[in-house]
Amino acid sequence: MKFSYQWLQNYFEDTLPSPEELEQKIALHAFEPEGIEIAGNDSVLDFDVLPNRAHDCLCHLGLANEIHALYGLPIKTERYSNKTVEPSTLPLTISIEDTERCRRYAGRVIENVQIKPSPTWLKERLEAIGQRSINNVVDATNYVMFDLGQPLHAFDYEKVSGQTISIRRAESEEKTIILGGEEITLDSEHLVIADPEGVLAIAGIKGGTKAEVTEGTTTIVLEAANFEPISTRKTSRHLKLQTDSSKRFENEITPELVGEAMEAVTQLILEVAGDEQTKVGTIEDVYPVTPEEKTVSVTVSQINQTLGLELTQAEVSTILNQLRFTHTNEEDSEVFEITIPHNRIDLSIPEDIIEEIGRIHGYDLIPTVLPNTPTVVIHPETNLTHRIRNFLTQRGFHEVMTYTFRNKGDVEMANALASDKRFLRKNLTDGLRESLDKNVRNAELFGGDHVFLFEIGSVFPEGNQQTHLALGFASQQKKAKGGLHEVLTALSEHLGITLKAQDQDGVLEIDLSNITTETTEYNLQLSKDNRNFEPYSIYPFVLRDIAVWLPKNEDPENLVALLKEKAGELLVREPRLFDRYEKEDRVSYAYRIVLQSHDQTLTDEAVNIIMEKINDELEARHWDVR
Repeated sequence: MKFSYQWLQNYFEDTLPSPEELEQKIALHAFEPEGIEIAGNDSVLDFDVLPNRAHDCLCHLGLANEIHALYGLPIKTERYSNKTVEPSTLPLTISIEDTERCRRYAGRVIENVQIKPSPTWLKERLEAIGQRSINNVVDATNYVMFDLGQPLHAFDYEKVSGQTISIRRAESEEKTIILGGEEITLDSEHLVIADPEGVLAIAGIKGGTKAEVTEGTTTIVLEAANFEPISTRKTSRHLKLQTDSSKRFENEITPELVGEAMEAVTQLILEVAGDEQTKVGTIEDVYPVTPEEKTVSVTVSQINQTLGLELTQAEVSTILNQLRFTHTNEEDSEVFEITIPHNRIDLSIPEDIIEEIGRIHGYDLIPTVLPNTPTVVIHPETNLTHRIRNFLTQRGFHEVMTYTFRNKGDVEMANALASDKRFLRKNLTDGLRESLDKNVRNAELFGGDHVFLFEIGSVFPEGNQQTHLALGFASQQKKAKGGLHEVLTALSEHLGITLKAQDQDGVLEIDLSNITTETTEYNLQLSKDNRNFEPYSIYPFVLRDIAVWLPKNEDPENLVALLKEKAGELLVREPRLFDRYEKEDRVSYAYRIVLQSHDQTLTDEAVNIIMEKINDELEARHWDVR
């Protein structure tokens, strides 16, 4: 989500750190940054707010709370005006027919508003975060949504039939025209906001044109509601309507936010669209079930044991205050009773609180310590596949994972990923054979002219899920079984069981489903060795063969060292000896060199320069190229 720096500054009396410092600090403790943009005289910070924090941080208030927790800057308690105007007595009736999908619905009538362009400051705030300004009332509802996280909507009061609003399921084939002019056909799984004559809006997703606020509107009905996330997500996906509103309801927000947002948007509308004649009605609030207050108990010992820290009771209390978590803690007790804020739906167990304490304290301040070596119990099937993998990889096999979805099979998918992937595979052989064909062309990268592959995975013959093992061999010269049956016999002996395989054109497939082994305990040995991943090149490799006559008493390793030195960093692996020919007092050694760049496709010219360097050095040593 995009956050306006000036908007965030509105939460604090103290001057915020620079946008760059904020970005770095928040990146270390909360959200991954996606850049800073300049919008006029404002800076816009973009953060990837993941679903676990969408409950409270898809809004400027959420990020302001994070800034408060990280810097200790006090947040303003009053950010909206507190005007008192004459009350409206216009009637408004609200009913919720589906209380499972609509958890709360509040409406309020505001009379004598003036629909006009928004003031410059409001336009600039919305446009900075990529929102289009529409008019002062619509902009006010959008502003409060991006400020507090609660979606809001405004209807033209005069266009609401009978001044009655109901939240119900749509009728089958019921139609509505949404804002923008598109006609939508609904069904009984879709929740709608309606009056006696028809649909006013698709609940939590988008308003309709029936009661649209236009330049001629003088009286409005403000809506603030809370909708169940799963049904909102299903409706949004089914109708292919994803909006800023639906995104927030899909990730769930607290219904407790409704009242605060209603008061905030009312005050903002009075500021940007009201005058001396404006009247505000009471809030008609239907709230069937209020959420229970959640409390979580956690001890200082639990916190320190989990995080590997030595925080004191006072330090824990300070961090909880920074997070604005109400808590109690007796002076001589290490137990903290924490009341979870309603907007932190992601917190429910002690480990959640401990994680919050850890990230605010700073993950970079947590020491790196290897845990005690644990003993783990391995499930029989996991133990079996683990032993098979170890056995095969130690004998030169490489493991592959091929697609579970195929163009034929016994089980067809209801929602296929692609036309050629409509079925669940019924064997591993087909996919493994394709992998053999692809990998044998790159066999030289693996240090030879052949490949041994295996796969362990689920298959679905006749709709039954089974675990299978498949073994395959391929060579650049020919395809053959390559001693696979001997490998299978050795594997059977290693496991102490008899493995029966189906042999299909050089690929062996074994059903592991009915094979049982004992549950095994392992003492995990934790290594302190640093292992670095080396990325592979995306560019093609080049092969060069060279045969050189050496004196019989010359060590061929000297030739290998020469080849490695002159090929330099472009040499992928050790030169491979593929031929040796002895004649009289000298020996011919033939080596294959594999060259590859991580930066570009190697040209013949670049490779020839390397080969020329090799030839020059061979000539200097009086070694003849055969």
